[in-house]
Formats: sequence, structure tokens, C-alpha cells
Amino acid sequence: DLRPARGKRRVAVVGGGPAGMRAALMAEERGYDVTLYEASDDLGGQLRLMDAPSFKWALVQYREWLKAQLAESSVAVRLNTAPTKELLEAEGFDAVILAVGATPKTPPIPGAERAYSIFTVFGSESRMGKKCVVIGGSESGTEAGLYLAENGHDVLILTRGDTLAPDATPIHYRETIDEYFQTLDNISYVTNASATEIGEGYVEYRTADGRTHRVECDDVVALGGMRSNAEAAMALFGVTPDTCMIGDCLEVGNLHKCNRGAFSAVHNL
Repeated sequence: DLRPARGKRRVAVVGGGPAGMRAALMAEERGYDVTLYEASDDLGGQLRLMDAPSFKWALVQYREWLKAQLAESSVAVRLNTAPTKELLEAEGFDAVILAVGATPKTPPIPGAERAYSIFTVFGSESRMGKKCVVIGGSESGTEAGLYLAENGHDVLILTRGDTLAPDATPIHYRETIDEYFQTLDNISYVTNASATEIGEGYVEYRTADGRTHRVECDDVVALGGMRSNAEAAMALFGVTPDTCMIGDCLEVGNLHKCNRGAFSAVHNL
């Protein structure tokens, strides 16, 4: 449980993704005066991508619950505001929690700049061609492939691993992915496959036996993982000694890590 506040301290939370929203709510629960800054025009961070896939409804509900809790709280939410160090200093905060997230990395594959990323594929299905290749078999890549297949595209997922979505939560989500995969006959995958080139209308990849293959396609989704926005967070250090980083800007993770990091940061205020 969270202890009552140590006096009426003013706390700034920078970043309105799941880690930032949760930290703001927990800090307010302790009795602190909290201001939450979000650079965009809406809260949610990467959870804003969850509206498109039908199978991500649970995360949509979680995001909306966080937003509803904030609306009912005393947290001051400042949208369209990316605070500078000078702004935070001028406001006189006693503590700063940085939750500025992560950005997608472009994989080191020739032609990857022409591909969709995990941030741009959702909602783009109407503009994409029939045949799609997804490069990257992580949980995110698998979800992108399932989403496109659900919307009528023929999808091939290329993964360097032995299986799809090895990073998926094993408790129940792993089974959910497997079961959903079985309902679609327009999606397939190749394991131990490394993409070597993305060209106009094709993708080349190499399999474990050293052979190179070429598959024709209309569009490509290329995932290279995520990069923590650590530099952006570090630029805001120095306002107060009581400053910390949580969520993906500290280490790219999942909602479990976001919530644990938020609790730990607020608990130590």
C-alpha cells in the first residue's frame, strides 16, 4: 500500500502514457499536488495504437479507465505541452517523474525506410495492398500481422526466432494469440528467417540453411524494436534532486514494468 504523503509536495509527471498516468494517479492518491504533462493532444502513449486491432480491447478499456480516473482526480493535466527544464524550474516542483516513453527503431535492412512501422501500420490497412510482409515476429509484429489478416490482407510474417511472439505474456495472452491465429487462413510465417532487402514489390530473406528467398508483396511492415527516449528524459534532470525515470524511457518493457516502476517511484517520494 502507498503511505500518506510526506507533506504537501508538488510533483510533475512528464509523459501521459501508461507509466505516467499511473504514476500521476498514485502520487495524487498519496496526497501530493500533481501536474501531468503530455506533449500530444491526448493521453495514452502507445496504448493509443490499441483502438484498431479488435483483439486489443482489454488494453483499450485499461487506457480509458486510466483517463477516467484522471478526469475524476485532482491531477492537473496539461496536453500539448512538452515541458522544458526551465518551465519545470519556474513551476517550483519538489519532485519530477519522467515517463517520456520510447520510439520505434528502423531495422538495419536496405529499403527499410520505405516500410510501415508499428506506429504507422494500425489504421493504414485501407491504403495497403493485398499482399503484405511483416518483418519481425515479436509480440508487436505478430499483432500487426494478425491485424492486417483480420482486415483481409494476405500476410507473411518473417521472424528470426524459432516461434512467434516469444515475448508475449505467458499467463494467458500467449494462448490468446495462438487461438486467434487459428481462426485466420490468410496468414503464415517463416521462422529462422532474416530479411536482407526490401525492394519495390518484394522482400528478400535468408533462412537458416543459408538459402536466399524472394517473396512478392505490395507493402511491408518492418519492426526493429524500440529505443528508449533516455536522452530526452536526461535533458530534464537537474530541476530537483528528487527526479527519476520510469517506463520505456528507462528500459523498454511492458505494462507490468510500467506499473511496477510507477509504484516504486511514487512510493519513494
